[in-house]
Amino acid sequence: AGESAENQAYDLIDDDFNMLKTNSEDPLDLWGWDVLEEGGTFDYSTQVFLMKDTSSSERLKIRRAFEPQSGNRLLLEFRFRQDTLQSDTRWELCNGENAVIQLSTRDGVLYSENTYLTPYQAGEDYGVQLEIDLAAQSFQVFVNGSQKAQGVKFLSLTSAVDNLVVSTGRTAKGNMNFKPVRLSRDYLVRERWIA
Repeated sequence: AGESAENQAYDLIDDDFNMLKTNSEDPLDLWGWDVLEEGGTFDYSTQVFLMKDTSSSERLKIRRAFEPQSGNRLLLEFRFRQDTLQSDTRWELCNGENAVIQLSTRDGVLYSENTYLTPYQAGEDYGVQLEIDLAAQSFQVFVNGSQKAQGVKFLSLTSAVDNLVVSTGRTAKGNMNFKPVRLSRDYLVRERWIA
């Protein structure tokens, strides 16, 4: 007897940014992603997806909606590299407009809200994994395979998420390679990892 479909692992987001809207003239047109703030542009190839922040007053901010999740265990994985240190870069799992989980950069350090995770350097690749327990409203963080935090509580009292928001800093200019990104449900039976 097999597992029921509702208990099987599957990807909510699995994006390496190779599927772009090729019929569009708009350089900010991403397949499946909404552009929320236009403080720059994108540069893509099969090797990189660059978020190029060219504004000193506006973020380059994108959002990917997915099927609402509650009570499940999730795994968020992504890789990033900044060509210069950029404070206030954010990765947020949200319930509507409200951030439930937020990772951010500040002065060469990756944080989860006010929890110090690890220093990072410009020009280096970093793989990030968040193991998320929606029922317990907590998560743990791994960077390059090393656990950096566990039992981190959600920012808001909710056990549901339905979108991922990624943004560059409001005042910092520079490039960030953000590729690939995967959000998986019921990840314990998964065998492949990207971070």
